[in-house]
Amino acid sequence: MSTEPLLVTVMMPARNCERYIARAVESVLHQTYANLELIIWDDGSQDGTLAKAKAYADNDARVTVFSNDTKQGIPKTRNNILNQAKGTLLCHVDADDYIELDALAIMVQAFRDNPAVALIYSDSQMVDAKEKFLKKQENAHFSQANLVYLGWFHLGMYKTAVAREVGGYNEQLITCSDGDLFMKIAVRYPCLRVPQCLYNYRSHDTNVGHGKIKCPDCTKQPVCQYYIVWTEAMRKRELVLAAKTGRAEEEKLDGMIRDIVKGNPYQLSFEEYKYIAQRLVRAAPCNFLIFGCGRDSGLWKGLNPRGRTVFLEHDQKWLDDAREKFAVEGYLVHYETRLKEWDTLLDQYTAGKNPFRFKLPESCQDVSWDMILVDAPPGYGWELPGRMESIHAAFLLAKERRGVDVFIHDCNRKIENIYTGFFFGRQNIVCAVSNSLYHCRL
Repeated sequence: MSTEPLLVTVMMPARNCERYIARAVESVLHQTYANLELIIWDDGSQDGTLAKAKAYADNDARVTVFSNDTKQGIPKTRNNILNQAKGTLLCHVDADDYIELDALAIMVQAFRDNPAVALIYSDSQMVDAKEKFLKKQENAHFSQANLVYLGWFHLGMYKTAVAREVGGYNEQLITCSDGDLFMKIAVRYPCLRVPQCLYNYRSHDTNVGHGKIKCPDCTKQPVCQYYIVWTEAMRKRELVLAAKTGRAEEEKLDGMIRDIVKGNPYQLSFEEYKYIAQRLVRAAPCNFLIFGCGRDSGLWKGLNPRGRTVFLEHDQKWLDDAREKFAVEGYLVHYETRLKEWDTLLDQYTAGKNPFRFKLPESCQDVSWDMILVDAPPGYGWELPGRMESIHAAFLLAKERRGVDVFIHDCNRKIENIYTGFFFGRQNIVCAVSNSLYHCRL
């Protein structure tokens, strides 16, 4: 991280906060750390919020004000600010709250001291409408094992580039988009707690969070990363209990999966492998089609000994290695797409023009597939094929025969998530196995 003063973007969405916005803005502008920009985005306020915000912009070049003509909602407004942000770091200050005068200085120093960290959060305190102290919020320290007890905590500050990388704010949500963003960052990068009270959360009669639907009752569970991580943690506990039963076959399977995960750290997690493997064991012998092959090909073939397990791979070397090591039935396939075309392809498909030219090998056609795993081709670079065609192909096969179990990996990435939702429908996501693996069934 550069030794130059880091520019911090302070994000302040605002709607009908005329009564409190002055306190919020001044707590930012009077910071001991001055290298900042404050972006206020008015979301269709019907009071004097926008006028007050513009008055600050007229007197301080660090303040920029935008506005929506009509209400767009918090996630959309936050994404608008994220797109405009120039800072290396970005933090939230809501228009009805305020921060301590040295808050930004302390947070920036924490990033300098911990350059690998992507997100840092502090402790906070709750005050009433007149700023009378109500209670202190001491947040839990960060660890991957503790994610089920974590979420978005004030004061939150993160690397702007990382927030953009994980797709920004989930506009399918209503009030929990900050928690969703936290989890998308936390499952990929180290985070850190600063055990100091730097943020003042104002509790009043018009707080957005009042009346918020609880997670178990929310219809957005399949697309909410916070809820997905929580369910994954619960599933981990179930797996631990199952392991304690001492069943030899399950222990053997666990050992096989751990060996694969150890030698293949950037692919499926233990819990994801276990979830698919358990269903494959119950379905075998069956017809199992897998987009992609690799070090785990032997596992899938071995768990379906009297069934048919077929691998479709676009990389000749990967295919040759799988054939040599595991004697799999595999076919070389070709994808004509590039990841950077994902939105254009979807627009063409929506307009009635099918842009997907992927063809199944002849020997794989007219087969009643029981299970399909989409884990290829690669989709982590704009010039790579992306999984648009493989997700579309899996959808067509599942549509031909109802009840096919389709597993789609890397749904924590924006494009896989969008294509899965578009073709399979959120209502047909049987389980968000983790933050990245969705189980779909039409």
